Amino acid sequence: MLNVLFFLKSILLGIGLAVDSFVVAMANGMTDRQSRIRVILTAVTLGIFQFAAVMIGWAIAHVAYTHFEWIKTVLSCLAAVVFLFFGIKALSTKKDDGVEQISVNVATGVSVLLVQCLATSADALTVGLTIEEYGAVAAVICAAVIAVVTFFMYVLGHAAGKRFGMRYEHVADTVGGIAFLLIAVEVIITTFI
Repeated sequence: MLNVLFFLKSILLGIGLAVDSFVVAMANGMTDRQSRIRVILTAVTLGIFQFAAVMIGWAIAHVAYTHFEWIKTVLSCLAAVVFLFFGIKALSTKKDDGVEQISVNVATGVSVLLVQCLATSADALTVGLTIEEYGAVAAVICAAVIAVVTFFMYVLGHAAGKRFGMRYEHVADTVGGIAFLLIAVEVIITTFI
């Protein structure tokens, strides 16, 4: 099970999930002159939240699937719909004259970091539901890959925000949207074919 496709899927999941973190990082980079250590600590914290959310989703699905076999098909269909929604939403973000209108008001502090972590990792819970068939080790590895991708996406997003502002946010939305659409197709194929 731990083959190239497993790692590719985990990386795509990580990219799709980390788009929110990337955008938060760009906003933080534009408005908040964090030290390098603070950027790294924020990226680590976001990665930990992504890891935890994926594992919580996996644990819930694993227990539910063990007791109710029919739930697997229902949740797989629901996951495919959610991934399609996330993908279409990311690809159809409204832009005016090629530049998305964004109001950035970034505060700092632990409470803000907690809100950012919860907001950016909510969809990771859904991903955990879709990887129920993974054993515990594979689920931990997948969640760890997602966490590492999130870390790097935050660091890159912060640097991009610091340097370019929000001009390239649509690129992140497009890449994340495509990743989610690919995952939705994979979920549909593995569920019904």
